[in-house]
Amino acid sequence: VENDHKPEIEFVKVDREDPAKKLSGAVFEVYSAKPSGQWTYEPDQLLGTYTTGSDGTFAAVLDYGTYFWHEIKAPSGYKADDYDYHRFRVIKGLPQYRFVVENEAVPYTPGRRKRSCTRNTGRR
Repeated sequence: VENDHKPEIEFVKVDREDPAKKLSGAVFEVYSAKPSGQWTYEPDQLLGTYTTGSDGTFAAVLDYGTYFWHEIKAPSGYKADDYDYHRFRVIKGLPQYRFVVENEAVPYTPGRRKRSCTRNTGRR
């Protein structure tokens, strides 16, 4: 009898200059993927929104298949590398997946007010 468990997908958010420093407060979305051509995929349905905890991680349990992750908010004091969608595939035989995502600290500028970058929801 084969054990057909779903693998755990772990995301770890770290400081680019000091990878031992884990970053909390990063927000990610995970999407299912749908074929958009013979060898290409595109994001389809949003499966969940996740925020890294005090240990800089979050985990998701997904079926075998193709997915996308997308960072929608960098931790406070950091800027995201990009806001692109990144494809990954969950296959049988690998019990755990780990993605390490780096962020660069925003340089401090004296006299400049710190602003956070969030989505405009139309609310005030």
